[in-house]
Amino acid sequence: MHCAFAMLLTMAGASQAVQTVESLPDVPAVRLTQPVVVDGVLDEEVWEKAPPVTAFVQREPNEGAAATEKTEVRIAYDDEALYIGARMLDSKPAGIVARLGRRDASLTADELTFYVDPYHDGRGGYYFAVNAAGTMRDGVLYNDDWNDDSWDGIWEGRARVDATGWTVELRIPYSQLRFRREESYRWGVNFRRYICSKKEEDYLVFTPKKASGFVSRFPHLSGLVGITPPRRIALTPYTIGKAEFTGHDAGDPFNDGSRLRPALGADFKVGLGSNLTVDGTVNPDFGQVEVDPAVVNLSDVETFFPEKRPFFVEGANNFRFGQGGATNWWGFNWGNPQLFYSRRIGRAPEGSVPDHDFADAPAGTRIITAGKLTGKVGHGWSVGVLDAVTASETGDFQFAGQRFRAQVEPAANYFVGRALHESADTRRGLGIVATGVVRSLGGSRLRDELDERAFALGLDGWQFLGANKTWVVTGWTALSNVEGSAARITDLQKDALHYFQRPDATHVSLDPARTALSGLAGRATVNKEKGNVLFNAAVGFIDPGFDVSNAGFQWRTDVVNMHAWTGYRWTRPGRFTREADVGFAYFQSYDFGGNRGGPLTRNPRGVEWEGDVRTDDRKMVDVRFGVHGTDYALRSEHGRWLFGGITFRPRSNLLVSFEPEMSWIHNGAQYLDTFDDPLATATYGHRYVFAPLDQTQFAAGVRLNWTFTPRLSLELYAQPLVSSGDYAAPGELARPRSYAFRTYGADGSTFDPKTGDVDPDGPGPAPAFNIGTPDFNFKSLRGNLVLRWEFRPGSTAYAVWTQSRSDKEDGMGEFAFHHSVSRLFSARGDNIFLVKVAYSWHR
Repeated sequence: MHCAFAMLLTMAGASQAVQTVESLPDVPAVRLTQPVVVDGVLDEEVWEKAPPVTAFVQREPNEGAAATEKTEVRIAYDDEALYIGARMLDSKPAGIVARLGRRDASLTADELTFYVDPYHDGRGGYYFAVNAAGTMRDGVLYNDDWNDDSWDGIWEGRARVDATGWTVELRIPYSQLRFRREESYRWGVNFRRYICSKKEEDYLVFTPKKASGFVSRFPHLSGLVGITPPRRIALTPYTIGKAEFTGHDAGDPFNDGSRLRPALGADFKVGLGSNLTVDGTVNPDFGQVEVDPAVVNLSDVETFFPEKRPFFVEGANNFRFGQGGATNWWGFNWGNPQLFYSRRIGRAPEGSVPDHDFADAPAGTRIITAGKLTGKVGHGWSVGVLDAVTASETGDFQFAGQRFRAQVEPAANYFVGRALHESADTRRGLGIVATGVVRSLGGSRLRDELDERAFALGLDGWQFLGANKTWVVTGWTALSNVEGSAARITDLQKDALHYFQRPDATHVSLDPARTALSGLAGRATVNKEKGNVLFNAAVGFIDPGFDVSNAGFQWRTDVVNMHAWTGYRWTRPGRFTREADVGFAYFQSYDFGGNRGGPLTRNPRGVEWEGDVRTDDRKMVDVRFGVHGTDYALRSEHGRWLFGGITFRPRSNLLVSFEPEMSWIHNGAQYLDTFDDPLATATYGHRYVFAPLDQTQFAAGVRLNWTFTPRLSLELYAQPLVSSGDYAAPGELARPRSYAFRTYGADGSTFDPKTGDVDPDGPGPAPAFNIGTPDFNFKSLRGNLVLRWEFRPGSTAYAVWTQSRSDKEDGMGEFAFHHSVSRLFSARGDNIFLVKVAYSWHR
């Protein structure tokens, strides 16, 4: 059992006011009689005659107060698109901040955002934003309060700065929106203006700081008649030229250091009626995607990397599970399993590699084709279905002069289906999700290495309580089942997620005859959505056999976790704060010991703390600095992290940032290895070897963004990493359920630090063993340079250079920065050059 107490304190923003949909007039839309040229200049007749929307109010800094600057927004439409014309008056136009960035760049600048809920269900919709320099952002809205910027629509937006402020024009084709066919339309709409010089947020309607819900508050758009949802069709073929220049060993018959890999592929999008969309991709390539950072992972928990591939990122919210209803989610020593983790599709082959002198094995599994269906059906139903087929992958090998080919990944099919029903009054929701992975193993040599079939089924839902939806109860539960050969399921029972072989576990046992592993998990949460008093509580469990890692991601199993959190927030501005809140939490986790398949060890009590500061990000230079610390009882573990960053904006279209992080971590008992010894009866016939570890690490993110126009940009990203680990004298766990260790080299045992030889009882009968020299010094540099040109809406050309290099010195635990940098730059680098052109045809 693990117990802890936490106190949280945050500061931010302001006060009061009540707005309701019923108290706001409709936002009128007028039909165009003449075409509009989207250039940011409001010189068309419609922008003079259409009635303006001007009743903007502040959310920041003075909640509910009238906006300090006047904003005039007008909406027009024709048979093909919706048009927005807006004038943002400014009493000090010289203070307008106009920063240029590539699409979806999050910049601190004057900006206007248009929100629209075409289904008028009060739960989701779209947003379109243009800042004073013309930088465009867009995305989708969901769960009433949340947004997802992965969606990229095809629309137009232009801005102009003049002597009285700035203006903006938008053209949003109906083909980019989903809505039902009706004689007349009543949509939800909203606007947000950000005045950068005052840090002022103005809305037509805003969410009070003591409340939740955003889309459900939108006023109505009226006057929209005589339009028809279009048939949405888009085809984007692309061609790729890739040249690889990589390090190679002398005599390698498969790699002379250079390779050319041309490819063709296509993406397509087809609308089924007005409510459903089919997206597909054939032979996709994601070479333009930013590289993952290097990590040094000494734990038994898999490293989680976010999805970055556009096909899987766009519309990912359609497949979210267990996160509806509530707008605040707390977790203490808990991470919800993800039933669908799209990075499983196309990942590196998992099959073993046979003995070889030289090898030519694929770094990733080829996705032959993938498709997804998303949208709304019936009354209140949202659906999402995704299916992907990956290829059988083989590698070429040479061993002792003989060449041969071996399979390293079987052909497979990945499936996920999601359906969610939300009531018309948005007070309740009920959803279901199903995932499946089927591998074509047959008589493959990989049959005993990989799961043959894996399925999961989940149910989730929520219910708001009270007339004002002050409280919400949410919950989810899921079943999993994994099937394979007896040898494979035996390995699965013993892997890091399950550890069924634990010698002192009474609730699980290793069964080598099993050909399937099943499990159950769930969590229930209650959350207070409104008011000054805050509250959140949850209880969850993941049983030992639960496993969704074939199609999803999970951090752990065999846990029962609960917490209660309460606090209070002040939203009235004070002398030093604009908003403040304080909270307290109590939480417990059972069967949590951090062991690696051996007996339980005691997990000492500890505390964690953190603080950070940041200068004004409106300035040319802004600086961030923070510190994080951990301290655990008996000084068994402590760590310090210094992190920060500096951002330099010498011009409105140029950004340079440097974000370093330095850490010093002392772990009093880092697991090294396990050795069989029938004489070690106190620890069930095994010696579990640990050693104190001092790990020092430097990492940084270096970024340069140079945006020439809103559609032409150059981006550089680099991530250096230097990490060293210095181990002290090792020892073994003295007895189960303790934090006691017997150090080698004392009490009759011997240890040679130069060779790693250990004799646990010196001249006694216990067998000696070798732990090697685990000290390490690892360094890495990864980065890419991307030139991106959107030469027409939806059509892009990329030129990409990617480089990676690394070096590792085993047996060296000293953190020697200059030495490491010298070694790193003398190491051979792998260079990949890629050119990709994608042409979008759409209507």
